[in-house]
Amino acid sequence: HGYPRSLVGAALEGPWVTAGGRPQLLQDRDLYAGSPPETLARLEAAGARQAPLTFVVPLTDHGRTLGALVLDCPAGTVLSPAAQSAVTAWAAAVAPLVAVLESSREWRQTARQIASAVVEAVESLEFDALGHGQAVAETAVRLGEAAGLSPREREELWYAALLHDLGKIHGGPGHAQLGANFLHSVSHLAEAQRAIRHHHERWDGQGDPDGLAGEAIPLYARILAVANASAHAEGNLAAVQGQSGTALDPQLVELLAGLPPAPAGTDA
Repeated sequence: HGYPRSLVGAALEGPWVTAGGRPQLLQDRDLYAGSPPETLARLEAAGARQAPLTFVVPLTDHGRTLGALVLDCPAGTVLSPAAQSAVTAWAAAVAPLVAVLESSREWRQTARQIASAVVEAVESLEFDALGHGQAVAETAVRLGEAAGLSPREREELWYAALLHDLGKIHGGPGHAQLGANFLHSVSHLAEAQRAIRHHHERWDGQGDPDGLAGEAIPLYARILAVANASAHAEGNLAAVQGQSGTALDPQLVELLAGLPPAPAGTDA
């Protein structure tokens, strides 16, 4: 039906949930009336609530409804039984692939929840530190997006930011190196490990542990340092800007200043 890419990612509610896995051919029906208001506005703008004919094939895998293939057709379209069978067969072939992607998302969410629980346990040792890792992670991811990092890169940055104080579980100095050591065997978080190790480096070269300066400091570490400074300053931008060019990367501080306010309940 020629819908724009702006609909990608919209969470829809529709009749496929109660269809029992059976395909449905529907006419002049608003499929998405149960969707959230913000989703309805996106659908309205795209013309997705005006299709005169819709063929809905629920995507199921081992009895579990994953979503649906929704084929909206313009006026005058005739879907023959053969065409309906072809679409239904295609949906059946796609459903296992969707199940794999869904499982991957679930494991990703589980890994995040476990990491957050571990960090909360460490932060509970210092009552005023509760929530610090999450706050740093949210700011770091928004800053990483502004800096042009890909979703995969932002995912690794999130772990670096969340876990950056994990080494404090041992107490005493050098917690950045200790925290980095915890990730030494996690190969797909190699950049997160470097970020944690070097997030106490300074732009002017006067930091720890290696006295790196300027862009010799890994990018994730520089982003983490700015996000960490913002969290410690409780969002006081002037306090962070006071460290620009000395402790912090001035370009990243400028990006921080240009970030819009974080929406309530932001999930990095």
